[in-house]
Amino acid sequence: VFAKKDKELVKHNVSKLFIHCLCTIKVAYVYKYFLHSDVRVYWCVWGSDLFSREDVMEVYDEENMPFVVRKKRKESIGILLKRLMYQFVEKRVLLRIDCVTLLVKNSSKVKLKETVTTMWPMYPIEHKVQGLNVQQSLPIVDTICKYKNKILVGNAGSVTNNHLSVIRKLSRLVDKNTVVIVPLSYGDEEYISYVISEGKKLFGEQFIALTDFYPAFEYNIILSSIDIAIWNHKVSEGFGNIRLLLEYGKKIYFRKTRLSNYQRLDKLGIAYEDIEIIDTIDSVEELCSPYTEEIQKKNRAAILSYASDEQVYKVWDEIFGMN
Repeated sequence: VFAKKDKELVKHNVSKLFIHCLCTIKVAYVYKYFLHSDVRVYWCVWGSDLFSREDVMEVYDEENMPFVVRKKRKESIGILLKRLMYQFVEKRVLLRIDCVTLLVKNSSKVKLKETVTTMWPMYPIEHKVQGLNVQQSLPIVDTICKYKNKILVGNAGSVTNNHLSVIRKLSRLVDKNTVVIVPLSYGDEEYISYVISEGKKLFGEQFIALTDFYPAFEYNIILSSIDIAIWNHKVSEGFGNIRLLLEYGKKIYFRKTRLSNYQRLDKLGIAYEDIEIIDTIDSVEELCSPYTEEIQKKNRAAILSYASDEQVYKVWDEIFGMN
């Protein structure tokens, strides 16, 4: 369901249809070709699948709401009518789903048919931690490592990262020995510009916006160089990054909401921090203090028991083999 030129090929030759992220064009595709077919339809839920179908207050912080409202105000009457038509079509397509794969249990209010099968697999990550040369010199890493305390905030420039409330929380703690790194290589351009402006205003040169795409191997080196990560998402996003950070033994602060990643970590017995405690912390040294070797080892073992290549392949093999 990715290439228009493959429409006829897919229509006539498959018994199973896997949809990664059920966006508008894919909803229309299933509605047109598979609504009344015998093909089993699998919906592999992605981050945007969740937040695009949820109440905005369950997704965005109050500080980010102006960007959400402004975007909706720009929509014309024609777009609004198309959205109503789309919602009608989508409801029928959702009832056509035979199996749904979720990253977080109880994370979807979407109405599916009663006989739908639900699975909770991890997605494979091509670039692994093993064999990574964390000593490899990169200009951006050299810059980051000039500072004693290195804080990563979020994983992208999407409004769902809720950066603004975090960087404002950090403003009372960050000193001259601290750097705040924020990946902003994709997302809402207007929002990204505002985050950079606010970050520079609060931290000056100690705010580093990663606006370029890095090769995965280089990005992993960047992740290995930080001390802590702060995930202020209200929805499940960036779990590939989370997996790598846990393998590196990093401390991560999470938002505890119905749709966020913390439930999965709780089930795995992984140590993490509640983002709310940042308001009670008195120094950046306390904020960035590392976990003990014992906790790091436990977290690493727990995430690998769930998200190792072997475990990922095992679960997906079961899904692909379902009838």
